[in-house]
Amino acid sequence: MFKNKHMTTAMVVAPLLAIVSYFATDYIVSDIPESAAQGESYAMVARSNCRYQSGQCTFRNGDLEVKFQLVQTGGSQPVLKARSNHPLQGAQVALVSEQNKDAQPLMLEKSDDAGEQWAISLQGPIDDKNELRVAMLANSTTFYGSTETTFFQYDTIFPRDDW
Repeated sequence: MFKNKHMTTAMVVAPLLAIVSYFATDYIVSDIPESAAQGESYAMVARSNCRYQSGQCTFRNGDLEVKFQLVQTGGSQPVLKARSNHPLQGAQVALVSEQNKDAQPLMLEKSDDAGEQWAISLQGPIDDKNELRVAMLANSTTFYGSTETTFFQYDTIFPRDDW
Protein backbone atom coordinates (compact mmCIF):
# COMPACT_ATOMS: atom_id res chain seq x y z
CA MET A 1 0.00 0.00 0.00
CA PHE A 2 2.78 2.47 0.85
CA LYS A 3 4.81 1.37 -2.17
CA ASN A 4 2.55 3.23 -4.56
CA LYS A 5 3.68 6.87 -4.63
CA HIS A 6 0.28 8.11 -5.84
CA MET A 7 -1.48 6.53 -2.87
CA THR A 8 1.03 7.96 -0.40
CA THR A 9 0.74 11.43 -1.91
CA ALA A 10 -3.08 11.24 -1.81
CA MET A 11 -3.03 10.24 1.88
CA VAL A 12 -0.91 13.29 2.72
CA VAL A 13 -2.56 15.83 0.43
CA ALA A 14 -6.26 14.95 1.07
CA PRO A 15 -6.34 16.00 4.76
CA LEU A 16 -4.43 19.19 3.95
CA LEU A 17 -6.91 20.05 1.19
CA ALA A 18 -9.82 19.39 3.55
CA ILE A 19 -8.45 21.77 6.20
CA VAL A 20 -7.57 24.49 3.69
CA SER A 21 -10.99 24.23 1.99
CA TYR A 22 -12.78 24.44 5.36
CA PHE A 23 -11.15 27.78 6.21
CA ALA A 24 -11.34 29.08 2.63
CA THR A 25 -15.09 28.39 2.48
CA ASP A 26 -15.63 30.14 5.81
CA TYR A 27 -13.67 33.15 4.59
CA ILE A 28 -15.59 33.37 1.31
CA VAL A 29 -19.18 32.91 2.55
CA SER A 30 -19.10 34.41 6.05
CA ASP A 31 -20.85 37.70 6.73
CA ILE A 32 -18.73 40.62 7.78
CA PRO A 33 -20.05 41.93 11.11
CA GLU A 34 -21.38 45.46 10.87
CA SER A 35 -21.88 47.85 13.72
CA ALA A 36 -25.38 49.16 14.32
CA ALA A 37 -26.16 52.40 12.50
CA GLN A 38 -27.80 55.22 14.42
CA GLY A 39 -31.48 55.64 13.64
CA GLU A 40 -31.90 52.07 12.38
CA SER A 41 -33.89 49.20 13.95
CA TYR A 42 -32.47 45.76 14.66
CA ALA A 43 -34.13 42.57 15.92
CA MET A 44 -32.86 40.97 19.10
CA VAL A 45 -32.76 37.20 19.47
CA ALA A 46 -34.41 35.62 22.52
CA ARG A 47 -31.97 33.10 24.00
CA SER A 48 -32.98 29.57 24.97
CA ASN A 49 -33.61 30.49 28.62
CA CYS A 50 -36.74 32.35 27.45
CA ARG A 51 -38.41 29.11 26.35
CA TYR A 52 -38.57 27.35 29.72
CA GLN A 53 -39.27 28.22 33.35
CA SER A 54 -35.85 29.72 34.04
CA GLY A 55 -36.90 32.87 35.88
CA GLN A 56 -35.16 35.15 33.40
CA CYS A 57 -34.96 35.82 29.68
CA THR A 58 -31.98 37.11 27.74
CA PHE A 59 -32.24 39.07 24.50
CA ARG A 60 -29.10 39.55 22.43
CA ASN A 61 -27.91 41.34 19.33
CA GLY A 62 -24.17 41.57 18.81
CA ASP A 63 -22.60 43.09 21.91
CA LEU A 64 -25.91 44.27 23.41
CA GLU A 65 -27.43 41.84 25.91
CA VAL A 66 -30.54 42.59 28.00
CA LYS A 67 -31.82 40.24 30.72
CA PHE A 68 -35.44 40.38 31.91
CA GLN A 69 -36.65 38.95 35.21
CA LEU A 70 -40.06 39.03 36.90
CA VAL A 71 -39.73 39.67 40.65
CA GLN A 72 -42.65 39.05 43.00
CA THR A 73 -42.58 41.65 45.75
CA GLY A 74 -44.47 41.03 48.99
CA GLY A 75 -48.16 41.12 48.10
CA SER A 76 -48.00 43.95 45.58
CA GLN A 77 -47.85 43.87 41.81
CA PRO A 78 -44.95 41.94 40.24
CA VAL A 79 -42.01 43.99 38.99
CA LEU A 80 -40.37 43.31 35.64
CA LYS A 81 -36.68 44.15 35.85
CA ALA A 82 -34.30 44.59 32.93
CA ARG A 83 -30.53 44.69 33.12
CA SER A 84 -28.36 45.62 30.14
CA ASN A 85 -24.63 45.32 29.63
CA HIS A 86 -24.63 48.71 27.84
CA PRO A 87 -26.42 51.93 28.86
CA LEU A 88 -29.89 52.30 27.39
CA GLN A 89 -31.62 55.57 26.56
CA GLY A 90 -35.06 54.04 27.02
CA ALA A 91 -36.95 50.76 27.22
CA GLN A 92 -40.56 49.70 26.58
CA VAL A 93 -42.45 46.45 27.09
CA ALA A 94 -45.90 45.23 26.10
CA LEU A 95 -47.67 42.13 27.42
CA VAL A 96 -49.81 40.76 24.60
CA SER A 97 -52.49 38.17 25.39
CA GLU A 98 -55.26 36.44 23.45
CA GLN A 99 -57.78 38.97 24.76
CA ASN A 100 -55.53 42.02 24.34
CA LYS A 101 -53.68 41.67 21.05
CA ASP A 102 -53.08 45.42 20.72
CA ALA A 103 -51.54 46.03 24.14
CA GLN A 104 -50.02 49.47 24.55
CA PRO A 105 -46.30 49.55 25.36
CA LEU A 106 -45.27 50.60 28.86
CA MET A 107 -42.17 52.69 29.54
CA LEU A 108 -39.70 51.16 31.97
CA GLU A 109 -38.19 53.46 34.58
CA LYS A 110 -34.46 53.81 35.05
CA SER A 111 -33.26 52.12 38.28
CA ASP A 112 -29.68 53.39 38.23
CA ASP A 113 -27.77 56.43 37.02
CA ALA A 114 -25.84 54.50 34.37
CA GLY A 115 -28.99 53.48 32.49
CA GLU A 116 -28.19 49.78 32.68
CA GLN A 117 -31.01 48.73 35.05
CA TRP A 118 -34.70 49.36 34.39
CA ALA A 119 -37.94 48.28 36.08
CA ILE A 120 -41.73 48.55 35.88
CA SER A 121 -44.64 47.30 38.00
CA LEU A 122 -46.96 45.18 35.88
CA GLN A 123 -50.71 45.60 36.25
CA GLY A 124 -53.35 43.00 35.55
CA PRO A 125 -53.17 39.23 35.30
CA ILE A 126 -49.82 37.68 34.49
CA ASP A 127 -50.06 34.51 32.46
CA ASP A 128 -47.19 32.37 31.18
CA LYS A 129 -48.98 32.12 27.82
CA ASN A 130 -48.68 35.85 27.13
CA GLU A 131 -46.18 37.31 24.70
CA LEU A 132 -43.60 39.81 25.90
CA ARG A 133 -42.64 42.42 23.31
CA VAL A 134 -39.66 44.62 24.12
CA ALA A 135 -38.05 47.66 22.51
CA MET A 136 -34.86 49.35 23.68
CA LEU A 137 -33.02 52.46 22.55
CA ALA A 138 -29.22 52.40 22.78
CA ASN A 139 -26.94 54.93 21.05
CA SER A 140 -29.95 56.26 19.09
CA THR A 141 -30.52 52.77 17.67
CA THR A 142 -33.71 50.79 18.28
CA PHE A 143 -33.52 47.12 19.25
CA TYR A 144 -36.69 45.02 19.48
CA GLY A 145 -37.74 41.45 20.18
CA SER A 146 -40.54 39.23 21.44
CA THR A 147 -40.92 35.95 23.29
CA GLU A 148 -43.46 34.00 25.31
CA THR A 149 -43.61 34.69 29.03
CA THR A 150 -42.91 31.09 30.06
CA PHE A 151 -39.77 32.31 31.81
CA PHE A 152 -41.90 34.34 34.28
CA GLN A 153 -42.36 31.16 36.30
CA TYR A 154 -39.22 29.98 38.08
CA ASP A 155 -39.39 26.22 38.56
CA THR A 156 -36.41 24.65 40.30
CA ILE A 157 -35.47 23.13 43.63
CA PHE A 158 -32.68 25.64 44.08
CA PRO A 159 -33.24 29.06 45.69
CA ARG A 160 -33.73 32.03 43.42
CA ASP A 161 -30.94 34.59 43.25
CA ASP A 162 -32.44 38.04 42.86
CA TRP A 163 -30.26 40.72 41.42
